[in-house]
Order: sequence, then structure tokens, then C-alpha cells
Amino acid sequence: MKRLASLILILASAVAFGQNQNATKDLTLNGVSSLSVTTASLPVFVVGRAYSATLAASGGTAPYTWSITKGALPAGLSLNPSTGVISGTATALCAANPCQITVQVTDSSGTLATIKLQWNASTTKTVASYNLYRGTTDGGPYPTKVATTDSKTLVASETVPRVSSTLYYVVEAVDAQGLKSVFSNQAKAVIQ
Repeated sequence: MKRLASLILILASAVAFGQNQNATKDLTLNGVSSLSVTTASLPVFVVGRAYSATLAASGGTAPYTWSITKGALPAGLSLNPSTGVISGTATALCAANPCQITVQVTDSSGTLATIKLQWNASTTKTVASYNLYRGTTDGGPYPTKVATTDSKTLVASETVPRVSSTLYYVVEAVDAQGLKSVFSNQAKAVIQ
């Protein structure tokens, strides 16, 4: 069942002491919170490497439809209008670095929200270091940095409590400019 929002705007004009005075009443939105894009930034992409980032919104009435109203994604990346996922493998840099796009989300009642996003592309495929992160929730977040290495191979060990638990790990690559990749696929370790 679709929830409808009622918007009540009351403007009143009063006459006091022979002069017109304007009075306004606050807008009241019943039933549905306002729609907004909650994604504030996007992770760095590297030409020739797989990329995935998810745009997020809050409020309004789902489902949402995503579009790019200004600018363009780098060649090889695309936006899924139903999920808000930007994915693919970039085959070229943006015309300008940082890349700039304006993203619009529309909810099922036709309400719109937009945000201007910009993000950097790494101009090198050379990895300078790797960071290994750990979390306790499937799918993240990964708040604990376990190791950093300057070599091309990530070798790390970690002492964890001998308690039955499941830990999740991801790796990010860092190039010579200090730009970080998106997290790798998640690896799971079951401690028994």
C-alpha cells in the first residue's frame, strides 16, 4: 500500500493596526520523510581494474530510480538505475580528474533529490602497498587495520582470541600517489 504524504502550507495575512503583516506556518509533511542522497563520496577507481560502488538514499518512498543528470562515468563503468550500483572496469580516465557527476534519485512518488559527486582516478596501475582490514560483520564494516605492506605480496599474521567466532577480511591497494582502491572481495575465517 502506497503511503501518501500530505503537505499542508498555510499562509495567513493579518491586519493589525491598519498595516498588512504576513505570517507563515511551517511546512508539515505527514507520513514520509524527505528524500535525500546519502552517498557523500566514491572510492578511487583504477583504469583496467574491476570497480563497484553503491549509491545510497534515504527517505521518500521506495523503490528508487537512479540516473546521472550531468557529467558522465568513465568509459567501461555504468550505473544500474534500479540498484544505484556503479560497476564495471574503467577503460579510460574521465575527461577531467577528479571525475564529476551529478546523480539524481527519484522515488516511487516522483520526488527528486540530487547530489554532485566527484572522485579521483588513479593514473597508475602500479601498486605501492596493500592494507589488510578485518571486521566481524559479513559485508563490513572493516574497522581494524591488521597489516600494511610495501611489497607486491601481502603476507600478514594475526593473533586472535581463541573464541568461536567468524572474522571477515578485505584488502585495498594503494598506488604511488596514495590513492586507495575499493576493497577486494571479502575472505571469511571461522575461528573454532
